[in-house]
This record gives sequence, structure tokens and C-alpha cells, in this order.
Amino acid sequence: MLEIRQLAIGYDEPIIKDLSLEVKASEFVCVIGANGIGKTTLFKTLLRILPKLSGQVLLDGTEIEDFSTKEFAKKVAYVPQAHVPPFPFEVIDVVIMGRTAALGTFAVPSKQDVLIAENLLELLGIEKLKNKKYTEISGGERQMTLIARALAQEAGTVILDEPASSLDLGNQWKIFTQIRKLATKGLGILMSTHNPNHVLSFADKTLAIFEDSTWMFGETNDVLTSENLSRIYGLPMRICTLDDGEKVCVLKK
Repeated sequence: MLEIRQLAIGYDEPIIKDLSLEVKASEFVCVIGANGIGKTTLFKTLLRILPKLSGQVLLDGTEIEDFSTKEFAKKVAYVPQAHVPPFPFEVIDVVIMGRTAALGTFAVPSKQDVLIAENLLELLGIEKLKNKKYTEISGGERQMTLIARALAQEAGTVILDEPASSLDLGNQWKIFTQIRKLATKGLGILMSTHNPNHVLSFADKTLAIFEDSTWMFGETNDVLTSENLSRIYGLPMRICTLDDGEKVCVLKK
């Protein structure tokens, strides 16, 4: 479990203060807020790239600073926005890179490491990509590959930074459906997104960060209200309930 207690984040001055929340096993938690509000700074702090200003971040009760780099990689996996590396690695090799934390220094991946990578490709439904060049597959396929690489770490918590920001609607839905399935398998998921409809459809809990650096955390239906979404985006937003009970966010005319 990831626990954040009275956390202050930022550079010289805090941009978010007194932040407290938990990401438990089997929970899908989304972070939503306008550009420049602190989502990336939060993730960098949780990933130990930036030092926290005050407060605590704990994994299974232990402060994140107390883990070695290798131990931390076994606890937390990170999925960045899709990118294209300079070298044309095959998809299976990209996924095997996620096994680094489990390997010794200069160790060669074992048959077991390869099998784990192959099983993850199958789990995510992209086994046909195994021997394709990562540089030559679609954006949605690259994002699935990065998720597989993160899962290869066998960490209990996965942090995803806007994983579907550059994808079409079909691929967005595929990505979020798979992430939702991962949560049901026992992973704790923390993900940022700019699309409130993704949050309404998939997230158990939501962290909303407002323009004045205040925040709200709780059950998604309690946090993502018309009033709060209007505060986040500075626009007249409205939550509507469809005939089947599904909730969607729309912009008022």
C-alpha cells in the first residue's frame, strides 16, 4: 500500500501542502487537475526524483527514502507517456527490460524472465507484437508495451502519467480497460489524466487538484461533481447521468 501523509511538494516553495491519501491493493486512483497544477511534481516526488518538502510517503509502512534503488523498483513501477526510443528494440526486449530489478549486476535474462515477459504480452493481448520493432508499432501498442514492461517489475504499485493522452478514442478505451483489470488482480494503480470521463468510468477514488493548490480526495462520485469540475477547468461543467446509469461530463453551453 502507498500512503501519503501531510505531504508538501514543490521546489523552493510548496505548490501542494498537507496532502494525505492512500492507494491500496486493488484500487484504481486517478489524479485530475489543470495543466501546471502539480500532477507531474507529485509523481516525481513519489518516484524519488524530487525530494519532498515535508510529510511522509510510505510503501507498506516504510518510508520510500529507506529503500535501495533496487528494492524501490520492486515496490513501484512507472509508466510514462508513450515515447519512441532511439534504438529499434523488439517489443519482447523492451518488456524484459522491466526485469532489471530482479536481475543481478550484468546478469543475462533467464528463460524465466523471457517467459514472464511473454506471459505479460499475452495478458495484455499484444502477444502478436513480440518480435516487432517498438519503433514501428502504433501509439496504443507502444503504450501497452510500456505497461507490460512496468508489470515485469512485479511491483505492487503502478504509477501512470497520462497513458492515453495521444491516443484515439478506441485505444484510450482499450488502455483503461486493461488498467482496470490490473487493479482487479491486486495492483494499486495511481494514474493522471485530463479526461474526467475516464475517471468517471474507471476510477475507484480520485484526487482533484484545484487552481488555488487546494485538493480533495475520496470516492470518485463524491469528488467529481459539476461544481468541482468547474473549479478545476474554469469552465461551466456538468455531470449528467445517462439512461443506463453511466455518468458523463459535458461542457454547459
